[in-house]
Amino acid sequence: MSSSVRDGGGGEELVGREKELEQVRQYVGKPHSPCLPALFVYGTSATAKTTVVRTVMEESKCRYAMINCLETYSPRVLFEQILNSLSGDTPTPDNLYGGHARCDTVYKFIKYLKGVCDSQEDPKATVYIVLDNCERLRLFRNHDLAVFLRLRELVHRNVGVILISTVIWEKFREGTGFADPLMAHFPAYTKAETLAILQRRTPRDVHPSHFRQFVSLLWDVFHGPCRDLNELAHLVALFFDKYYAPVRAGKINADNKTALFKAISPLLRAHFSSLYLRETSTAEWLAAGAGGDGDKTESTAAPSSASTTSTRGASQLHKLELPYFAKVLILAAFLASHNPARSDLAIFSKRQRKLSKQRGRSKRKAARRADTTAKFRLPTSPSTFPLSRLFAIFYSLMDEETDLTADVYSHVKSLLSLRLLTRTTTDDNFDSAKFKCTMAAEDVIALGRSVEIDVVSYLHEVNA
Repeated sequence: MSSSVRDGGGGEELVGREKELEQVRQYVGKPHSPCLPALFVYGTSATAKTTVVRTVMEESKCRYAMINCLETYSPRVLFEQILNSLSGDTPTPDNLYGGHARCDTVYKFIKYLKGVCDSQEDPKATVYIVLDNCERLRLFRNHDLAVFLRLRELVHRNVGVILISTVIWEKFREGTGFADPLMAHFPAYTKAETLAILQRRTPRDVHPSHFRQFVSLLWDVFHGPCRDLNELAHLVALFFDKYYAPVRAGKINADNKTALFKAISPLLRAHFSSLYLRETSTAEWLAAGAGGDGDKTESTAAPSSASTTSTRGASQLHKLELPYFAKVLILAAFLASHNPARSDLAIFSKRQRKLSKQRGRSKRKAARRADTTAKFRLPTSPSTFPLSRLFAIFYSLMDEETDLTADVYSHVKSLLSLRLLTRTTTDDNFDSAKFKCTMAAEDVIALGRSVEIDVVSYLHEVNA
């Protein structure tokens, strides 16, 4: 049972996308009709944006280049990939991986693109350039995006550009020279559409109604914090065998939804703290036989707490091959999420003054802090914090003076990409954005031990 529902997958992602498919068809038109200068397709991840655009491109019979901007780390790579795709020139050992042409400036790109268009059998035929994950272009020179928006004017050919992104258009506007494209919004899937897509993964030995019952249950539990179809499909693959094992073992009737939910609910609750975190991949989980037999499933799901999952997460998280400063940043983010801002001065100034004394008494206090850890209770949900507060706590946790602002910024972005930190605002200014850390306390405490930082002693609940 596959766990991936990608924008660029097969036909099943077109469920519930009939309206959007027809809209893009109308925008693209026929191969020789005048094309739109630019179309901006946007929506949350896993909403079939790329699949719909690719489907329309193949139906239209137009020549097109489809580029994933995540694979282009510079304008030169982007320009050359477009030219290679449209011209059919593939870098190989025979041509010394040269491709169509070396192109590192906008002027050369426009010049070579004109040549590619004129080399077609019909020079007036429509050509499309599709840029997936186009938010990556914001990291390039300011004028590069403006060039693509006005590309038809610059090359004087029937060339259209389709931009695909998970970011709204307002985040792209910068400076002058921007021509607003036409918009095509792809909304998130409804519950009925999500169930229809996921139900196509029904195992052969399971009745479709029973599988749909489980998928509906999973939606009801997780749709608040998670609407990502990829993640929901991963959860289905992760937990269905656990959910259905008592039925296969003859212990619970497949129609007894209440008993089945009661058996699986501890695992579902435990997974809330690790949404989007791939502590284990779906393939590894299934290969390990995690849901293989009923007895094993029952014993795993039986405890009333999430200790099994938390222990697994704690044992693996601190083994991540993260740089030392990235690990300390996670600890700082956890403290910023669970300590009130007003307590920072008291906690960290006191800790800094007593740092040398604590090192000598650390072994003696270990047992006492273990008791304290069992007694304190964190707030039900982590709070948000600004970047300035994260850095202030980070530097307080460091044993020595450091001036690594640039490196720390890069570590924060890496943690965001790994989803160990969550960004809660859509402000394009990174410095004014707010974040939160949703990781479980057990995981963070284990990570703190790996860098010899006692996280518990910095918590407001302990120091109050």
